[in-house]
Amino acid sequence: MDWITQEQAKQAAEQGELPSLECSLEHHQQGRDATKLELIMAIENGNCSMGGQLCACCSKYRLISSAGSCKDCPLEEATEIHQKLGQLIAYAKRKQENKKC
Repeated sequence: MDWITQEQAKQAAEQGELPSLECSLEHHQQGRDATKLELIMAIENGNCSMGGQLCACCSKYRLISSAGSCKDCPLEEATEIHQKLGQLIAYAKRKQENKKC
C-alpha cells in the first residue's frame, strides 16, 4: 500500500480546506482497508499514524491557529469515520461549490 506521508499531508493542508479534508479521509480509509499485516508493517516502519499527525485537516487548522489547536477540525468530533467518508467528502465539495456562487 502506498501510505500517505507527513509531507503529503502538509502539502494538502497548505492547499486549503477541501484538499486537506480529502487527504485526511483518504489516510483514515487506508487504515480501514489495510490488511492486518499491512497495518502492522506500516506502523513498525513509521509510515502510518491514525492519530492527528497525518490528519491534513488538523494540520490546516494548526497552521492558522496561533495556539496550535485543531479543535475546529471537522474530523475532530467525527465518530465511526469509516461510515462517513462519502458523506463528508460530498459535504465539503458542496460547501466549496457554494462559496463560488
